[in-house]
Amino acid sequence: MQNNPLKIAVETFVTAYTERDASTDFPAWLSEQLSQAMPEVSANIAGEIIEGVAAYDRTLADLNNAIESGSSKEEWLAERIGETSEGMPHNETGKVLSQIEGSLYLSNKSLMQSIDEAAIIDAEIIEDENADWNEYSVKQKILDVGQQAAVAGLGAAANIIKTSIEGDEPIQSAIGETLQNGLGTARSEVKAVVAGAVYSAVEKGATDYLPEGTPIEAICGMAGVAVDTVGALFDAATGKCTLTEALDKAGRATFALIHRFAASGFKALVALKAEKIPVIGPALATIGNAMLAKLDTPKFAQEAYSVVKNTVVSIWNGIKQKVGGIFNKIKQTVLQ
Repeated sequence: MQNNPLKIAVETFVTAYTERDASTDFPAWLSEQLSQAMPEVSANIAGEIIEGVAAYDRTLADLNNAIESGSSKEEWLAERIGETSEGMPHNETGKVLSQIEGSLYLSNKSLMQSIDEAAIIDAEIIEDENADWNEYSVKQKILDVGQQAAVAGLGAAANIIKTSIEGDEPIQSAIGETLQNGLGTARSEVKAVVAGAVYSAVEKGATDYLPEGTPIEAICGMAGVAVDTVGALFDAATGKCTLTEALDKAGRATFALIHRFAASGFKALVALKAEKIPVIGPALATIGNAMLAKLDTPKFAQEAYSVVKNTVVSIWNGIKQKVGGIFNKIKQTVLQ
């Protein structure tokens, strides 16, 4: 993990952010940081990253407002995806959602292996290309995508906490203090810093998790989720909120990301090959680990990891049963 190029990129940008002249105009600072990392980068990239973070924040705010009005994350996701895919035939919508679910499933398999090897199965999600999609089956597939979103968010949180427990890196107090202050007063800046770091790693081809050409919108969304998850864990570790509240915040952030991921999917994802799809779960964990190398609350970390691991394994086991059932059905059909 220490030599992971994506983690190193995030650590480098975050360290520079903690050491900057706070009176410097932030967009100008980010632009300069990006140009140092990538001399050939466009002068407009910093602005695109800042706007990408703002777009993610608006999506998350919309979800929070919906929940406050009595909706659930799953209902909100279904409604927003319905709006995004409005006018598309059910068959096309179902195929795109299946591709999103499949890519998340493969990503989550990798993530879950770092948490609980017993949770891994060999079966893959396989969809019948001749399936006759309708309004009901599309809504069910959105719920399936929501389950994968929950695993991605909680799995990343579990991985971050586990790495903190097992890590032998010293607590970087300057970074920790700056992040804690920033997460409270300038969170959008921290997200943009992290997004800039991830963008530089992607453009250099330094990470297998996020292939070259990953849209800035997706990068900003993942940076936003990682920062919001780390912020929630900071708050829980310092007693500012309960662990349940922290996990709820992390879950909301991931659902906001998945909506943006799905929205881009209806535009272009259906045309992408599997190797061009971001590996979301492990990428979120790696980014988060770069910001939270070690929690200075070992008892909390141990208790939190147990709770988060049990929760995400329970969700994953439900998915495992479903996928296993699909796999067995396919085998029986082939043998007949």
